[in-house]
Amino acid sequence: MKKFNLLFVAIFFVINGISQNVTLEDAWLTYKFYPSSLDDIASMKDGESYTLLLPNNNIEKYSYKSGKKTSVLFSLSQLKDTDTKPTKIENYTFSDNENKILISSDKQ
Repeated sequence: MKKFNLLFVAIFFVINGISQNVTLEDAWLTYKFYPSSLDDIASMKDGESYTLLLPNNNIEKYSYKSGKKTSVLFSLSQLKDTDTKPTKIENYTFSDNENKILISSDKQ
């Protein structure tokens, strides 16, 4: 009897989950079913950490093991306000020894 009740509950939830209506707006305007991804991830040579370019224009270092942020490597807010200060980081690359960062911004 317990197996029958459990089977009934499982079938009920499956049927309710399938009956969801999908609209074009959900698929193309709100990206409701769009998978999340990490486009701007860069693995470090130490094999233990990676960096991310975040929407706030920070380049942050994270640990693979814990997934937690270990440091902020660069932030646009560190730069002085001038006429030539970039407004957004488009991309970045590290030098061979990973001591320096080359930042591209305001590409044309």
